[in-house]
Amino acid sequence: MNKERKITYHDISKKANVAIGTVSRYFNGEKISDKTRIKIDNVLKEINYVPNFAASTLRKKSSDIYVVTPSSENETINMPLINGIKFELNLRNINFFQFMSSPNPEMYEKDIKYINQRNPLGIISFMPKKINTSLIKTLKEIKSSEIITYNYEIEGVKHHCINFPEIFKNLAEKIDEKLPNNNIAFLGIKNADTLNQKMFQEVHNNFINGIKKSSVTFHYLEKNDFSLITQWMEKTAEYCPANIVVCETHVLSVSLYEFLYRNNLRDKFIISDIGKDDFSQKMVDADIKITIDYFKVGRQIVKSFFGETTTKEQIYKISFK
Repeated sequence: MNKERKITYHDISKKANVAIGTVSRYFNGEKISDKTRIKIDNVLKEINYVPNFAASTLRKKSSDIYVVTPSSENETINMPLINGIKFELNLRNINFFQFMSSPNPEMYEKDIKYINQRNPLGIISFMPKKINTSLIKTLKEIKSSEIITYNYEIEGVKHHCINFPEIFKNLAEKIDEKLPNNNIAFLGIKNADTLNQKMFQEVHNNFINGIKKSSVTFHYLEKNDFSLITQWMEKTAEYCPANIVVCETHVLSVSLYEFLYRNNLRDKFIISDIGKDDFSQKMVDADIKITIDYFKVGRQIVKSFFGETTTKEQIYKISFK
């Protein structure tokens, strides 16, 4: 009987017509293009390749936790959040691995299955903005590894969410206290990503319920986009009765600030911003700032993974000029 030939990185790279280093990055969870990932996937499927570690780790669960992030040229990784996760895992002597996946839900699902083959202690899933039922089903069916999702709820799966509805309710109450008797425009997203739809609705409800001494009008854009906010401002800046504009996202705040500054309208409005304490938030120079400590949020995600309570920990502050 012929001995089964061992498949090497060289064999895979030759069949996929990619560099050996690219194959290595594929198996180490490092970033490669979706096109290249698909080519390697197809080769592995063709040769029915199963990584050696898949069989060897079935006997013993590792002490590794993988943070899976959807990554593309148009998205940036929240490094304070990642660093908070890594810090808390290091305190617990648990190995940290970051796996850069694709924003494409099909590719993301394949990567989740691939990581699960390594039999890790757990997976922290930063969900892609676009999801499908197959991805949800896969996450619910994985039992060998503990899974926790960030800012997305799946029935039967652990999750950790920033309480944005509470943050905006607190903001409304502080505006009522410090800036009463004004006209407020709440600038939000009409067709929010599936990822945030439920949460965004709660944000709107909590904000309007928290304002008692001012009038509020809601203005919805189709998406987080500079060109859309420019169109909105061009139509409303001259006659908009509001003198306070509360922005639901940091992207909206940046876009609004740029438009107002460029058109010498900055002094006409009091504007709010929400985000992490970095250069981008300082650049906006908002009158009202919600600053989120994402390093602390990262630590909270790990605590939630291990079933620890984090609800009493303050992760944001609201400041007025």
